[in-house]
Amino acid sequence: MRLTTIKKAVAIGALAALVTTGLAGCTLLPGDEGSDKDCFAISAPVENALTEPLKVQKDVEDKCPGELTQAELMTLLDIDDDLDYEYPQRFLDLVKKYGYKTETINGEEVPVLVAGTTKSVEDKISTDAILAPLLDRSPEEVMAHMLAEPDYAGHIISGLFRTPIGDTTFGAMTNNSKWMTTWEDPADIDDWAEAAIAGDEEIRLLAAKKIALPVFLLEHLINSGIQDDSAIFHFRLTVETSGGVLDINQSAPEEDIPEFALVTEPYNGTFLVLEVIYKGQTTCTMRIGINVMDGRYAYLGCKSPPPEVGCVTCVVTPPCYSCLTGKNGHIPYAGMDDTEDSGEGIEPPAPAPTEPPTPPAPVITTPPPPPPVVQPDEGGDSDGRVDG
Repeated sequence: MRLTTIKKAVAIGALAALVTTGLAGCTLLPGDEGSDKDCFAISAPVENALTEPLKVQKDVEDKCPGELTQAELMTLLDIDDDLDYEYPQRFLDLVKKYGYKTETINGEEVPVLVAGTTKSVEDKISTDAILAPLLDRSPEEVMAHMLAEPDYAGHIISGLFRTPIGDTTFGAMTNNSKWMTTWEDPADIDDWAEAAIAGDEEIRLLAAKKIALPVFLLEHLINSGIQDDSAIFHFRLTVETSGGVLDINQSAPEEDIPEFALVTEPYNGTFLVLEVIYKGQTTCTMRIGINVMDGRYAYLGCKSPPPEVGCVTCVVTPPCYSCLTGKNGHIPYAGMDDTEDSGEGIEPPAPAPTEPPTPPAPVITTPPPPPPVVQPDEGGDSDGRVDG
């Protein structure tokens, strides 16, 4: 493997005081521990999730991903590259939860950096897989890998660098452009990771803080659960050894980190989906996925909204369904949940089946009874008068 100059690989420039945005939102910038607000909520069920998943604490005026305006969120996603911050305790708790070790450097505790792509090779589904299958398929597990594995974090950053968001990319944002370019070329990720793991204490400390930057970014995305989808681009490992098998020196696996390659051919898989959705919007602005079977980053892109259904004439009140449609002005569409508070409209009910008319019951006419016959009294005339 090529070994780049350590100082060049982790160059960070002059350290300056952190500048916070001051915006309302989950502004978890480096060194911000947040409050008791837990807003890393799962908006769709995650299969095989842990019984008690680690809560990533966030704050700022009780706003979470999905509650931020475009201006707020775009500012938060543009991460300052200043590494003069205290490593967050929540990140240390996270890596320990997933079995990684920590070390103390200059009085500051950080994860021990290890190679991720050379671990559990026998459990991988293919030789070009990034990782073995994810255990609980959660954002927390992905972030733990990133915080402790420079090679894995590097390929995530390389993916984010070229991922479109609105009319720009993450890598083109003002602050992101200062540090993401280190991983712009996927072929350089292995060299950087090897240098970070093998570096002295100062280098390891700065590298640990640098690969935490994309985790601050991911914390602002919405977790949309596990979905089958097709990737627009993704990454794989480049296997150059005989027979296509990774040849790993288990005594020093960080020396055998394979190169990464960007793949732009369509790729189908099962992904943990993370999205950017601005406040007041129902469709996403950015959508990425982490393949749950091998951990690879994939750009998925946002999907078109479902087709609309036709109008249902309002004939009965209540309820009344019309072309103006359901709740909050949204057009109802086929397959939508028939719930009043879904915020997405209400699907018109299916018309009741028509039954043939029931014939009327036959009318039976009964003739009236004849009038009674009056008999003459004894000793009287037939007209009822008495003689005499």
